[in-house]
Amino acid sequence: MSIVRTLCSAFLRRRSAGSLSAANDTDLLLNSTKAHDVDPNKLEDEQPVHEFIRNKQYAVLLCYHGENYLGLQFNDNGPTIESHLFAALIRAGFVSKSDYKESRYKLRYTRASRTDSGVSALRQTISLSLPREFNADELNAHLPYDVRAVGSIRVTKSFDAQKWCDHRSYCYIMPSFALCNWMNESKIRVSYRADAYTLSMTNEIFKVFEGTHRFHNYTVKRDMWDKRSVRSVLSASISNVFLYGDLEMVAFHIKGKSFMLHQIRRMIGMTIAIMRGRATPDFIQNSFENPLLPAPTAPSLGLILEKQYFDNYNRLHKKMPPLVWDEYDSEVEKFKHEVVVPRIVEVELKENSYPLTSTNFQPVFTVSKFLRVSLTQASMENYLRDVKKHSFTKHPESSKLTTLGEWKGLELDEEDVKIIAKYQK
Repeated sequence: MSIVRTLCSAFLRRRSAGSLSAANDTDLLLNSTKAHDVDPNKLEDEQPVHEFIRNKQYAVLLCYHGENYLGLQFNDNGPTIESHLFAALIRAGFVSKSDYKESRYKLRYTRASRTDSGVSALRQTISLSLPREFNADELNAHLPYDVRAVGSIRVTKSFDAQKWCDHRSYCYIMPSFALCNWMNESKIRVSYRADAYTLSMTNEIFKVFEGTHRFHNYTVKRDMWDKRSVRSVLSASISNVFLYGDLEMVAFHIKGKSFMLHQIRRMIGMTIAIMRGRATPDFIQNSFENPLLPAPTAPSLGLILEKQYFDNYNRLHKKMPPLVWDEYDSEVEKFKHEVVVPRIVEVELKENSYPLTSTNFQPVFTVSKFLRVSLTQASMENYLRDVKKHSFTKHPESSKLTTLGEWKGLELDEEDVKIIAKYQK
């Protein structure tokens, strides 16, 4: 009997000690939790770990005017669309700070197209995983006026906006006076009106870009034998001119699977050079076949990402809502005519505030640097004024169809000199 009592006493003492230890552990846990609660940064950093699996994938339609930004993607050198977008997602409660720091991985964030500095978009599709239903109005309350979220569509969990985008279409809006031959140029640009022949010729020249070609002369750091420079243009055309105030504007439209850096802007620049009489129409075909014939780069202000197509995704995922943004066309057009186009016209009118005669304006077919040329003038007027340092001629004894240029006055770095020497041998 005494043995039983002894064992019972020992058991009770151990149980009491265990209870005390557990109580101490609970106090420590509560104290740790309280200390953690007063640190909002730590709380936000750990918050999405528990909710990430339950998130739902959304495709979001964005509109933005790119003049004030260094492109869509994150850039440490200045403001971008994505930096403002994720700051707004945090303020609206869609995203935590930890998701912002590792956005591409935790949120499965993708973009259908990249846009360069100064380039706008009317229908940019992004995709990301969110813990609750997306609301465009909540996000827009924290976005600047020139960046708008228009709508959203539920997509598959593995959806990648870039990989599922089959084709992309762009438009380039500019004053029609850029198409006028410089010898026939009027003193007051605002009064210029393009005739039917000018528009027909421009459309015919621009259509030469249709098809599959080597576009190495329309981008940077690509040579003629780089397979990545081979691209397909499905359609290229211009629209009818339209008046915006007193200034006549024209729009170029181009559709393709994908485009390289500066490709579209250089296609526009080449077309302008031909229409102004500083290059012949065969220069386009020569640029596909010659190692060295870099085209001039038109300003970024007028370039707009117009539409993206997800036909294969819609065909293979019929149980999901079709990824088509047609229902938001009215909002997109409103943004275009209230934000994007007025700013293009405003810049052009500002640059055309004085008469320009043929004696002080003599542009020629030009590039400012060799392969890494990127003219950053805001307006078409500045572009036309600066395109006057270089003309292209074919070397008569070249067996490689090498195109040589008059390089005097150009700032060439060591890499440019090496590339030129390589093709001039």
